[in-house]
Amino acid sequence: MTTSSNPNHHHNNNNIGTKNNRVLPSLTVQLFQPEESSSQQLQPPLSSSRRVPSSQGLFPSSTSSSQRSSSSSLSPSLNNNNTSTTTSTTVPSRARRSSFSAPIPANGIINLNQPPPPLFVPIRSSINAPSHPHFLKTTPSDRSIHSAAVLSSYREGGGGVGGGTKDVINDKESISSSEESTMLEYGGYMILNCLWRMFSSIKFFLILLLCGSVVISVLVLSAVWLGSLLPSIYGFSTSVKALESDKLASYIQQTIGNVVRISAAAKSQLTATLDYSNKTWVEKQMYAIFKSEMQFQAGLTTTTFIGDDIGTCYGIFSWNGMPALIDANLVDQKLYYCKDFETHDDYCHRNSTPDAILSPFDLSIIVEIGNKFAGRPAFTPSYTDKTLPQYAFLSLINSWKLPTPVNGNNFKYYFGYDLSVGSISNYLKKFSESDELGSRSMVVEADSNYIVAFDRDVPFVTWDATGNSKRLDLSSLEDPVMTGVVQNIKNKYPVLKEIRCNQKVSFSGSKGMFISIQRLCTDYNIDWFIVYAVPNWSFISSAAIGVCSAMAASIIIVIISTSIGIFLSHKVVSPFYDLIYLFDTVSDMDLDKIEINFSRFAEVRHLQHTFLFMVHRMKQYRCFIPPHLIAQIEGSGEEQELQQMDSATEGSVTKGSNTSTNSIHDVVPQKPSKPVLNRTMTMTDRKKKFSSTRNLFALHLEHKMITMVSIFMEGLNELIQEAPARDVLQLLSDVFDQLNAIIKTRGGSLIGTENDVINLAYNAVTNLPRHEKVAVSTAQVTIEKLTKFKALKWKNLDCWRRYSHLMDALKFRVAVCSQLSHCGNIGNSEMKHFTIMSSLKHNNELMLETAKRLDLEIVMSERVSIQIDQFMMRYVDTQEMIDDSAYTSPLFMDEQTHASSKVSTKIYELGESTAVKEDEWMYELADQEKKGRWALYNKACDYYFQGEYGEAISHFEAFLHKHSSSGTTAADKPAQYLLGRCRSLLDQHSLSSGL
Repeated sequence: MTTSSNPNHHHNNNNIGTKNNRVLPSLTVQLFQPEESSSQQLQPPLSSSRRVPSSQGLFPSSTSSSQRSSSSSLSPSLNNNNTSTTTSTTVPSRARRSSFSAPIPANGIINLNQPPPPLFVPIRSSINAPSHPHFLKTTPSDRSIHSAAVLSSYREGGGGVGGGTKDVINDKESISSSEESTMLEYGGYMILNCLWRMFSSIKFFLILLLCGSVVISVLVLSAVWLGSLLPSIYGFSTSVKALESDKLASYIQQTIGNVVRISAAAKSQLTATLDYSNKTWVEKQMYAIFKSEMQFQAGLTTTTFIGDDIGTCYGIFSWNGMPALIDANLVDQKLYYCKDFETHDDYCHRNSTPDAILSPFDLSIIVEIGNKFAGRPAFTPSYTDKTLPQYAFLSLINSWKLPTPVNGNNFKYYFGYDLSVGSISNYLKKFSESDELGSRSMVVEADSNYIVAFDRDVPFVTWDATGNSKRLDLSSLEDPVMTGVVQNIKNKYPVLKEIRCNQKVSFSGSKGMFISIQRLCTDYNIDWFIVYAVPNWSFISSAAIGVCSAMAASIIIVIISTSIGIFLSHKVVSPFYDLIYLFDTVSDMDLDKIEINFSRFAEVRHLQHTFLFMVHRMKQYRCFIPPHLIAQIEGSGEEQELQQMDSATEGSVTKGSNTSTNSIHDVVPQKPSKPVLNRTMTMTDRKKKFSSTRNLFALHLEHKMITMVSIFMEGLNELIQEAPARDVLQLLSDVFDQLNAIIKTRGGSLIGTENDVINLAYNAVTNLPRHEKVAVSTAQVTIEKLTKFKALKWKNLDCWRRYSHLMDALKFRVAVCSQLSHCGNIGNSEMKHFTIMSSLKHNNELMLETAKRLDLEIVMSERVSIQIDQFMMRYVDTQEMIDDSAYTSPLFMDEQTHASSKVSTKIYELGESTAVKEDEWMYELADQEKKGRWALYNKACDYYFQGEYGEAISHFEAFLHKHSSSGTTAADKPAQYLLGRCRSLLDQHSLSSGL
């Protein structure tokens, strides 16, 4: 092969040129050589199995020798069975790099079921590199990437051998790591390929279409109704929360307004007849007002009284829920209980003496408010007194203003209306209890931060031992819920008075609480903060539950729809998967197990009918396919390993087992097949099976040891002549059914029939270890089954009862012979025929003649008997057989060739099995006698082979006597035959001795 001088070819070592000059991509592994390593030449011996045929064009056929020139040019040569390659390259000053390229097919698809492609290794040399590098190709059977190719490297200015070995070792390690990386890439590629197959299936797209449409529909509908409903829900909940807080504030304002109106009305009635010194008049007036308030605003009014500017008062007071007349002066307080309060409307029915006398009540705060708001109603800040420790008072003072101050006071008398803190809290309690939203509320004084009303039972004032009071304020509140609300308020408004008068603010606090604060400021000296808090969940709970229910229903719809989609997709795709499975079954030639459940879809049903019609046609064709090919195809996936085919030829002749002697080369070249990426797992299995069986259909010949079993149907000739053809055909069908069942399980091949002889071959198509034993076992099982079949079925059929004499004459005899033969497919690309070229048929016919003559069932050649160790056997005759090297019929041989090809071969009869049975101890004596029935016969044969015919005759006679005395009516023809032969030989020996 002449290399090109084009320099462009030199630097592009990563591409491989094909015969049609098309450049294919390649997988490249870079090997680096240290800079200090010297150029060396390494020439390991190459075996013939690694020799590259010259037809590949990888090496020139010319021979050259290595020479070293003075100009540092060197041409290292690679010797490969008288084939050398001369290459040259220039050594760079830096580390040199060589690329090992494995070709990838032109279509860019790698068939991962086949072994990695052969690795091409460029041969490195020192100088004068050719423009087109030469490559060394490894054997196809080597599945690993080798770096042990011939590598030549030279140091600058000199050559050596020692440094090259280290370089080769480094190259090996580099290529080994590169191989692992490549295998990992292949693994990742296979995972992606599996995912692609899954996501590209029709079933996946149907499920995606159905489920996607349902999910999108649900999402769109949910988005529409949520988008339209949630804003309304949010607005409605906000308005409801504002309404509830306004409702609370309105009640407090209304209560204050009612108290003020009552106070103004009472003051106007008292003005005309006011006489504070007339205690009886004051008592009646205050009693009437108090009773009226108790009827219409029960629980709100605590005290109605009239007082003066010096700190005394006279009126009706609710003492622990019982009305009492109170007379407070600067010295003490006198309490008179009003008896029968419900029955007396005009006056307080009381004792003339006080029922209780208390310390004086401090009314200074009332006098202060009276002076400040003289002539108009005003509320005092909440206050307490130690004489009545259970109360925190809130008084409305409406004074009569003096034209001019007297003694520094702007009034002389006032009308008082007391409200207790607890009375307002009672309303808050009722409001909270009636509210199902879980709201909380309280009222706080702006100036003091005292809590004047709360929706729970809490102590508004506590007293210590020294008589000092402690009011309930925001900092001393212990309620866990309202404490959190207060903390949120402080975080939002550190100074509460930042909220302007009569301003309402609301915000969402922690823990999902909605907080509303309204500052209530009136002209009656009221400056309160009304705090209302309610969980947001109380307003959105129903909506949230509705949304969650709707989403749960949507999820259920999606799940149900997805399940229905998967079910429908399965129903739609299932017939196709069934057809795929059926096609796989057909590809395995398993045509007898085709079962189709017809689909409801008309198109699929039509396809199924067409498939059944195709299978029917294939069954008709299959009947004419050689049985050994069918058996091999059906079992090839389990019985044979994957074989790597040569990239240039598909048909070739290989050497067989250890008994093979030669091979025929270059029989039929075939077009190389392109590796194809498998699409499905079934396709992968089918490709593997095809890869392992395609040699069965290629033209080839193998030289190997083959064992042939010939079954002779004695009496078939008479049956064919006398019995109807239909009945004979049925009988032969039964015979072939039995044989087919036997050879299927034993890996045999039905070679064909010749008149009344059926030939089976073992180790011809399928490589079988110890095929001689398998063939002998087949012979024994065949005789047993056909004999039973004859006795149990054929003789009981009406069609054969008329020919019972013919059926009695029908016997089966088997001959087993093993010898070297050529076997394989011969013909051309359009017509192929499997054949066995040997003298097996002729030799088996000779043994069958012996079996018929001596009335034996199973006979075998000496070569087969040597391989058998679990059966009884005995010598019966010797035949002049044709040896293994003869491939023509004896009829066509000349006398000299015929005589030279004859081989004297001993023939043996097969007896019972000598294998130990599980229940042999039960029949030990009978079995020992049965197994020893040929001992005397075999002893006679030993004397016969040694030429001691007299001893042999005596032993044969003893054996025949024992045989006849055992009650057996049939004569032992082999013993009689050998006895007669011994006598004849003894007579001949006596005559020759006498002469």
